[in-house]
Amino acid sequence: MAPPLNDHLRKLWKQAGYECNYGSAAVIPPPPPTVLRAYYICPAEYAISNIVFARQKVSRFSELNDPFELLASWRAGEHPAILKHREQQEVETGLLCFTSDWTNPVLWSHYGARHRGICLGFDIDRSLPKEVKYQPKRLESKLNRPVVDNELAELLLCTEFESWNYEREWRVPVKLASMHHEGGLCFYRLDHKICLAEVILGPLCTLPWKEVRDLASAHNGDVNTIKSRLALNSFDVVPDEDTVVYKPPVLA
Repeated sequence: MAPPLNDHLRKLWKQAGYECNYGSAAVIPPPPPTVLRAYYICPAEYAISNIVFARQKVSRFSELNDPFELLASWRAGEHPAILKHREQQEVETGLLCFTSDWTNPVLWSHYGARHRGICLGFDIDRSLPKEVKYQPKRLESKLNRPVVDNELAELLLCTEFESWNYEREWRVPVKLASMHHEGGLCFYRLDHKICLAEVILGPLCTLPWKEVRDLASAHNGDVNTIKSRLALNSFDVVPDEDTVVYKPPVLA
């Protein structure tokens, strides 16, 4: 019989504002209220590189999967001010993209090398992330001025078509000029505002999870590392109990 999960921690996650069925809710305690725990799923080789170099890849708007990025407004594709704003953001701004949870198998298929990848969990200063809102129709905001103001810029940044809602995305915009550039790519160096907290190996990841655990801890300090598996009774990716450290509840 597999060892039990830390189910008593689910209540703490719920009290902290998360859903109690999150993948890590029965693995470790929730983060402190000053940060948001969010996740990034990617191929294993990229995850290992990010772990070793304590960094996170920055995405350009033109590299994202949604062709409507920054075009969520009605007839935005022909409005000069919005098109100019989009061109400017492509040059000046990049994104760190995260998901709220790691249990959706579609995320692993699309971003995690068909379940062979690794998920990195980050603690992000609450002042940084912006939650994406998913809409069935494009925004009917009126643009009467020749520039995009801050309110509309925020809407364009954080609005996507409802079919993308499986991503449950959080975004951290960053200035490209202040990022680390290497080999045509752009990286955010992890710091006190964004730091690595969890590593979850995909169900089909072939790397030895204990070696990944030691690597993550050596380069990033106190990082919780587990392997995941496919659930038996649902369409979820869940913790592999054999890799979770059981911590009995503290009796009052």
